[in-house]
Amino acid sequence: MTMPDRRQLYALYEKQLTPFSTSLVAEFLRSADAMGDQLSDEELGAWAEDGLELARQSLLSRWPADAADAGVGRVPALGRIWA
Repeated sequence: MTMPDRRQLYALYEKQLTPFSTSLVAEFLRSADAMGDQLSDEELGAWAEDGLELARQSLLSRWPADAADAGVGRVPALGRIWA
């Protein structure tokens, strides 16, 4: 994959990660640039997908804790993946 192709891949994941956190996007781009040359195209895509899945799980795991913090009913805490 050429660098312009990788930039398109980065843009795709940047768009998907933006709703989670702007700092997450910045960290993704920094890490992708640092690791990009060391990974094959398939490995880079798998790495990005893994990160996106972690972001999704993190968001879902925060809802019960955030609701409990806000005093919204009794919600069992599932824990947070990221602090």
